[in-house]
Amino acid sequence: MSYTTRVLVLSSIFLAALLAVMAFTLVPSRETPARARPTLRTLAAAGRAPEKVRRSSETGRRELIRVVERQLEALRKNDYVLAFTFASSRLHDQFTASGFRQMMQTGYPIINWSRAAEFGASYDDEEEALLGVAVTGESGETRYYQYLFQREGKDWKIAGVVEQRPHPEKARTKP
Repeated sequence: MSYTTRVLVLSSIFLAALLAVMAFTLVPSRETPARARPTLRTLAAAGRAPEKVRRSSETGRRELIRVVERQLEALRKNDYVLAFTFASSRLHDQFTASGFRQMMQTGYPIINWSRAAEFGASYDDEEEALLGVAVTGESGETRYYQYLFQREGKDWKIAGVVEQRPHPEKARTKP
């Protein structure tokens, strides 16, 4: 099975799992501020396919990929201030640039010191999005991640990254 096929299959499998993990977050509706509306995460956690969730258009997918590429480029240059600009406002509420640097170096070393990335399927509901990414680190080790994005104005911002486990090559059964 090719890498692209593996990522596409795993993206759809892990979509529900990732969203279930993040289901505790509700985004208030702009139209009904007094009530919280179900988001991509909460609907997936409830086992319902959100009506607006769809495979991203090629243009939308390219936008998401460009955000990740630009952040990875900044991390390769040790420019954590620039890399942090691609993070969502929620992450800015939780971390300083220094805290972001420490989180990346200790919690995401493969991403922090990446040398390559390949991109899988993406899904969005126009406010939130998911993108499967295979990241290869300095050592040559590749790990698989789901990037969660939040729309902020006209831009997509990275709202979280979750490593996919088990890794696709380790999940195969031996004959």
